[in-house]
Amino acid sequence: MQIAQRLMLAVAMIVATSFMAIAGPKLTIVGGSTHDWGTVSKADSPLKAEITLKNEGDEVLKITKVKPACGCTTKDLAKDVLQPGESTTLKLELRVSKGGRVSKSVTIFSNDEGKPTKLIYLKANVFEPLKVSRSSIAFNRNMSVGEPNKSNVEIKNVTDKAVTLKNFTPGPGLEVDKEGSVTLQPGEKVVLNVVGTANKVGTFSSQVTIETDHPDQPKIIVRAFGRAREAAASREEKK
Repeated sequence: MQIAQRLMLAVAMIVATSFMAIAGPKLTIVGGSTHDWGTVSKADSPLKAEITLKNEGDEVLKITKVKPACGCTTKDLAKDVLQPGESTTLKLELRVSKGGRVSKSVTIFSNDEGKPTKLIYLKANVFEPLKVSRSSIAFNRNMSVGEPNKSNVEIKNVTDKAVTLKNFTPGPGLEVDKEGSVTLQPGEKVVLNVVGTANKVGTFSSQVTIETDHPDQPKIIVRAFGRAREAAASREEKK
């Protein structure tokens, strides 16, 4: 008798727990909370996805706010009030501008008392056919007006086909040691030497632009910055 009573009590507790789990509105992200586009290219930007949201509770679900992280834009939430068992679609876009792993999130706020905020994680691996050792050059903070500062950037072809670099265009205050075009075979790399010379005291900012014949990376931009002070000769004269 005691065994039977304990069994009935256990069953009753399971049923009660299950009932409590679904009582009230409950927001569910159908398919899981992570959307991964896998490997993509910059040309695929913006990446698009449709996320299905469902009310698995027994009361009306109200989605009060959808807050995207930087770089991600919500496009459309079909409905923000869902009856029990009803679903809606959230359309998202993710802008990608540089290579490597990208991870963003979108926060959904609702009247789900069990979990009023839920996160959707957006991921992608942005492939670049040309690997650039750095996207910016930081010249010496003590660079002096009229005095050249040297640096370099390495560019490597990580594809299985030849890629041509062309139109090496330095911005104001910059010089580069490449002109015309340079063709990189698979696995081959080139070192671009960059010289920056400030013509005035204060912030120095410029960039080098390089065009390529690869559709997934038609342009490479390397920014250069620094802070220039008076030329050494001028400083000596003031002493």
